[in-house]
Amino acid sequence: RANTRSNDTTLHIETTTTTSKPIIHAVIKDRIYVAQGLRVPPEKTRVRAFAPSNAVRYHPFCDDFGPMNLSSVIRFIQELEGELGRHAGSALVYVAEGGRRGLTNAVFLLGAYMLIQHDMSADGVCSLFGWATGGLVEEYRDATYTRADF
Repeated sequence: RANTRSNDTTLHIETTTTTSKPIIHAVIKDRIYVAQGLRVPPEKTRVRAFAPSNAVRYHPFCDDFGPMNLSSVIRFIQELEGELGRHAGSALVYVAEGGRRGLTNAVFLLGAYMLIQHDMSADGVCSLFGWATGGLVEEYRDATYTRADF
């Protein structure tokens, strides 16, 4: 069990893996977090897990994994807003799927949410997710059957 501190808000969340460092970052302090490698406590607490429905999943052509199409982005925003409305007194933790690709898509969707729903600038979104670099995320690639050479 770990007390994970993010932007002066303590969330009591258990790690689910010992092979990589768990990740948690605030998107909107006390309301929305993005996490990976963590288990959110039971729903009786002030913290709730959130994962988008299967309708928001990317369906690859080859070895690609995103980004999501506009329909999926809008669906994600509707689902997240619905969860926030139903659980006004709770913090939501978007628990990203495992691996770099899962975290990349979570960051993309939350960044799109901040742009569209909160009218944040692109620079603001880049700053908000500035921690998502290097080995944590993966660049989107071309949907092709051949090995990417870029």
